[in-house]
Amino acid sequence: MKALVTGATGFIGSYLAEALLKRGYEVTCIARSTSNLRWIEHLDLQYISCDLADIDSCAGQVRDFDYIFHLAGRTKATTEREFFSANAVCTDKLARIAAERNPGLRRFVYISSLAAAGPSNDGVPLKEDCEPKPVSFYGKSKLEGERAVLGYRGDMPVTVLRPSAVYGPRDADFLVMFRMVKRGCPMRWFILAGTLSGRYLRRSKRNR
Repeated sequence: MKALVTGATGFIGSYLAEALLKRGYEVTCIARSTSNLRWIEHLDLQYISCDLADIDSCAGQVRDFDYIFHLAGRTKATTEREFFSANAVCTDKLARIAAERNPGLRRFVYISSLAAAGPSNDGVPLKEDCEPKPVSFYGKSKLEGERAVLGYRGDMPVTVLRPSAVYGPRDADFLVMFRMVKRGCPMRWFILAGTLSGRYLRRSKRNR
């Protein structure tokens, strides 16, 4: 079986590449020439050197895969445009090429985010069929990525996953929080900050 993985240089993607290799898959990763390979350089992987923003130039190499796992994305940016370019536009490009170049594709798996669903405003846990109401640019861009992928479900089998918060070795985002807590910053400050931020965003939206 041949699998293509984007985002393999990242936290979750590097573990996925390892797991696929252990299951006997032939794994190819799309990575920029400037990407840090520290977590996967010891693995027996194939590489496509390409920026997803320029994936059309590498379309000829994105072919004959059994599975494609799209994990690459932008979690931090300074503008809304940067989020949507990476998480929506690039996702649409990759999905289109996957559908065109891989007639035997068994599954295109898109790793989205809980941010695409948005928060529960009434304390009732959200379900899969709840209307998405993301409050951040990141969440909105990931939701657009979902819609882009689902737009190709008539051309290839697709699955969209919204993982819960993930942390552990190789993670950098939660590590910042844990270090601050270790230095004496109460965990309740993070909870309060998140609550106030959510209220502010909802209030700002109503006042537009």
